[in-house]
Amino acid sequence: MLRDLALKIEYNSENDDVLRDFFIPCFSACTTFDRCVDYFALKNLVSLVDGFGDFAAGNVRMRLIVGHKFGIRDVNILSKMFLGTYGRKGRDGPALDRVMRMVLQGRIKIRIAVPASDESSTVFNERLGIFGDDSGNMVAFSGTLAYSPGDEREFETVDVFTSWDDPERVARKRRNFQYLWEDKAKSVRIHDFADADRHGLLKYSSDWAVHR
Repeated sequence: MLRDLALKIEYNSENDDVLRDFFIPCFSACTTFDRCVDYFALKNLVSLVDGFGDFAAGNVRMRLIVGHKFGIRDVNILSKMFLGTYGRKGRDGPALDRVMRMVLQGRIKIRIAVPASDESSTVFNERLGIFGDDSGNMVAFSGTLAYSPGDEREFETVDVFTSWDDPERVARKRRNFQYLWEDKAKSVRIHDFADADRHGLLKYSSDWAVHR
């Protein structure tokens, strides 16, 4: 369970191995993972599924809310996955096959945050995550550190809140995520990935998201 973990209230990349000390224990103990992040790269999701076999094989469900800028290859592959037309099994490696299977099973859901008007910021800046387990324990965090092994690390601080020590803060983080997920915010519109792709709402470049 998440409550059995010995977690700190803060991790930073200067003094901590955030991947090993925070993300890996939480991923190993969770059954749900909700995440808001500005940029998304498929390689991070593939690395996550590849690095945690139990995560892909079990019943963990992931919901992601991400900004609308993608790398070209990511858009092409994800579009086919969410439309059910991705037929290149085995050619891109077993980890990507597992991602595709989780998408088809509804265990990975991605929604896209698009500015609601010209007056809104052109970048989706919400950065939070929430781990949950079957016992109702939750661990929320604020920060953008990538969780792909081998990624270059910039200085980053991740603030951590637990439902057993700071229930009000965790409940607020959970409400904030759900508020966005249900498309209730005024400054951004939230779209299912396939819908955003179908209506040309995704912006892409070969340079975007490659380091995230």
